[in-house]
Amino acid sequence: MAGKHPSVLLVTIDALRADRLGCYGGSRNLSPRIDALAAEGVRFSRAISRSTHTPESFPALMASICPLLSVPLTGQGMARQLPRSIRLISESFQDAGYQTVGIHSNPYLSRAFGYSAGFDTFDDDLKLGGTKLSVQAHRVINRMRARPHMTAEELNARALAWFDRYDGHRPFFAWLHYMDVHGPYLPPDEHLRAVRPAGVKLNERSLAALWRRAKWHPETVTDDERALLIDLYDAEVRSTDTSLGRLLDELERRGQLGETVLAITSDHGEEFGEHGRYDHPNDLYEELLRVPLILRLPGQASAGMVHDGVVPTSDLAPTLLEAAKLPREPRHMGRGLLRLVNGGAGHEHVICEVTGEFQDEGLRKFAVVTATHKYETAFSGDQRVRELLRDFRSDPGETRDFAAEQPDLCRELTGVLDAHLARFHARGEPEPAAVAASADSDALSAEVEERLRGLGYIE
Repeated sequence: MAGKHPSVLLVTIDALRADRLGCYGGSRNLSPRIDALAAEGVRFSRAISRSTHTPESFPALMASICPLLSVPLTGQGMARQLPRSIRLISESFQDAGYQTVGIHSNPYLSRAFGYSAGFDTFDDDLKLGGTKLSVQAHRVINRMRARPHMTAEELNARALAWFDRYDGHRPFFAWLHYMDVHGPYLPPDEHLRAVRPAGVKLNERSLAALWRRAKWHPETVTDDERALLIDLYDAEVRSTDTSLGRLLDELERRGQLGETVLAITSDHGEEFGEHGRYDHPNDLYEELLRVPLILRLPGQASAGMVHDGVVPTSDLAPTLLEAAKLPREPRHMGRGLLRLVNGGAGHEHVICEVTGEFQDEGLRKFAVVTATHKYETAFSGDQRVRELLRDFRSDPGETRDFAAEQPDLCRELTGVLDAHLARFHARGEPEPAAVAASADSDALSAEVEERLRGLGYIE
């Protein structure tokens, strides 16, 4: 089977802005390995995440469904079990006979929320203590350490341990999700000094505290602190690029990469005060929606190709199945991207969705993104409570509303969104999957909560 259907390696890098990569215009030489992969494959210059919040963006990435069909509308750190009707691409690959492995340390993507489905091996870095004492021990440990996730090098070691056991008789689907670029930004010193030669005088706990203050109290961040946060983030990008390169070099040395479909993307970007916030708030600005998307397809004459049209991340799941010569899932809202590689027509627009938070809590927020504009609106129940129009040509920083100046286009994009809502949201939310009770369920919930607090999702 391995000869007929290629293996697939999906690399997702949490909170990675496209514009930090050299191949997307970044000027600090942070990503030579990813840039080289882009030169070997296809780069989508206007890839748009369907959402800006991990629990909402990943159902689009991994199952090609609408983000707001998978989360509740209120609650700090909101997320829930994936609906029963959702099939992750891991399940499609597993059903096709692939050996499947997923490795990461983001609690929103853990077994607690249903992401282990379809994986023969699933390592979400949760320890699952089974007693009240072990739960308290997890809380103490998580609060003592500044970094609430495994490092890229730790992820590489676990991935290579799995590949040590991989026999090659069947193709593999491997999903590796790197968390280093997600805050708190605590890069290795060699990478920090590459972007900030003087280094920093603060220790890791102080740097983590600065990041948390920026997230929850952005008005207190000074210009110097903002510059430091950007340097720390850029150093994490550089470090992750280096670690990813080491992993790919080792897989290449073992002969486990050459005929493999490789995809690199992110679930959302990151904000550094451009619109008054830090981290990745539940807003729909470009710095949050624009993500990298790079495909390397064995046997395709596509090296160095760049597609400049808007492309949604919900196209990735059907693309990977198509590249593996497997049938698409009937419920996928996305379309395979190989048609673009072969000269086919692209998208005229991408529709993004996110739940409101803070003053917007309880709202459903939508955007229709085109090559030149973005229409935004929000709903409270069925009531549209606001709308605005951005024009990237004259206002790339998204500081003005052009709805009154361009009413015809505003009405046109309103119609596009209304058609989307009628098609995908009229049936209401699907039922979440049942969570089986177990002796470890309380411990799992407690550890997930502590990890989410460490990652800034809960204050």
